[in-house]
Amino acid sequence: MMKNDSSIPALPLSVLSAMILMGVQAWSQSFDPHPVYGSNALTKAHPGYDMADLLPANASGLPAGFSAHVGGMAFLPNGKLALADFPDPSNGAWKGSVWLFDGVQTGDKTKVTSKEFANNLYGPTGLTVVNGDIYVIDGNSLRKLTDKDSNGTAEVTEITHSWHQNGGQPAVADLVYQNGFFYSAIGSSGGLSVDGASISGGTAKIGMDGKVQMLSSGFRNTGGAGINSKGEIFATDNQGEWLPSSKFINVVPGRYYGYGGLTQNGKAASPPAVWIPQGVVSPPNGNASTYAAGMSPGTVLPIDTGLYAGQYLMGDIRYGNVDRIFLERVGGEYQGALFHFSGGFRAGIYRMTWGPDGALYLGGMGGSGYTWSWKDNTVDDNWGLYRMKPNSKPVFEMVSVKAKAGGFEVKFTQPVDTKVAAANFKVQSWRYVSTGSYGGPQVDMTTLPVQSVQKSTDPTVIFLGIQGLLADHVVHIELDSNAVISTTGLKPWTFETWYTLNRLGTDAFNPTPVFAAQPTRGSFPGWMRAQATHNGGIQIESETAGSYEIRDARGTILEEGVLDAHQARTSAHRYEAGLYFVSRPGSPGIKVICL
Repeated sequence: MMKNDSSIPALPLSVLSAMILMGVQAWSQSFDPHPVYGSNALTKAHPGYDMADLLPANASGLPAGFSAHVGGMAFLPNGKLALADFPDPSNGAWKGSVWLFDGVQTGDKTKVTSKEFANNLYGPTGLTVVNGDIYVIDGNSLRKLTDKDSNGTAEVTEITHSWHQNGGQPAVADLVYQNGFFYSAIGSSGGLSVDGASISGGTAKIGMDGKVQMLSSGFRNTGGAGINSKGEIFATDNQGEWLPSSKFINVVPGRYYGYGGLTQNGKAASPPAVWIPQGVVSPPNGNASTYAAGMSPGTVLPIDTGLYAGQYLMGDIRYGNVDRIFLERVGGEYQGALFHFSGGFRAGIYRMTWGPDGALYLGGMGGSGYTWSWKDNTVDDNWGLYRMKPNSKPVFEMVSVKAKAGGFEVKFTQPVDTKVAAANFKVQSWRYVSTGSYGGPQVDMTTLPVQSVQKSTDPTVIFLGIQGLLADHVVHIELDSNAVISTTGLKPWTFETWYTLNRLGTDAFNPTPVFAAQPTRGSFPGWMRAQATHNGGIQIESETAGSYEIRDARGTILEEGVLDAHQARTSAHRYEAGLYFVSRPGSPGIKVICL
């Protein structure tokens, strides 16, 4: 239950000094982050999920002709999983196929069956399902795959025409669909041409008639794309010339994103929403190659429900891990934080999708002797297919980091131990410089002392007061895993985050939320009821039809929906323990406490 205690004080430096003089251990160990490479790498699955390997332990046990290099994946209405297979291109000419897997939702590899559905594809790197039909994109075209005669083999219909790529790294990455159009990220390094004209890197919008419209430009070697329920497009791009580090990009039509120079056709390069740091010089031993956030980002997958609703998962192909991205708008533009999410895979994660069972499905891809020499840190494999099913195990980690005036507001999954102090955090910042050389310098590396830790009436939230923050910088925050713990003694699952501070926060941290007033009779037409369910949901019922919204204690809208008259509805999201308000738009809220 949420504790409404507005008397929790901040801890100034004077108090911390006194604690140390009295023998209270304010710092108990060296910083111990979970890098993606090296002896301390994150090599296990996220504890909040039960992970199952859905393929045989040895490549020799795979179905004949199937390499398990997953270039795309999506579920069909019948529950089968469609996979685009892109074998290691270092073994010869590009080729590929689409397979249908049954039984994956059991999580038991012995119950998984498969069958090839289509072949003779040219390096497929994106797949989606629309109205029960499979669409797959590769270096030569976008194709529709159907099985009207039910013989188990696809009938192929070409959607795009005169589309050609001459080898190299894949120019086309990922395929998503919304409202009658497909979207794909296009790289510049693969030599793609459409209707005889060379296409520079950017975001492609493709109609059902095969017409291609470029929405943005300035991508180098993109790894994936995603689109959220609002129609906002996101993509990843890989470090290289004019890209000092990899990027997570909010695609705004008409913008240029930097590959090719600081400007293009009079447009200045737009910064990414989140930089994906590579080789961050931050740990005590100073080994920049060991401690990093990522190297070759893959697909972008929106999270629509649960504790991390509104955030994104992103695979990393080189380091064999999955990261989580939190975004917020500051000055009207997205920026935010990157967190490590999970490891434990045999290869880099290239594609992901949500299953009908609510589980996360992940596909690996790798190679040997080729640019894509991807594998994880402990297993010398380059392929894989996994299922991560949410469980009920408690996990303590950062949910979000928000830029505020003078520092950052950090929210955790569980209440934070009240003894947490400024000395338990290590903060560094730097900025990137784009140059025509491969990669670019990371400059102005500065250690920023945490001046204070301020508590909130929300026990899961703290504020880090930090002096010297600068716009257009990346801020790396590390936690002492023996000191920044939950009130129940849980250590954090991961111990660091990277925040891309394109713009400084201007809103002040408010440690005392302003609670909405309790509704009075007649404050909205008819009656309305709301109550928490045992599994973190909120059940809502109303006498009259209309829209509703669920807000947190600060008034932030977390969910919006529509109610039918006298028809109980359970919230789409599952909420952590805390106080929430359910109301009609513009009306006071009904207080609901989730336990």
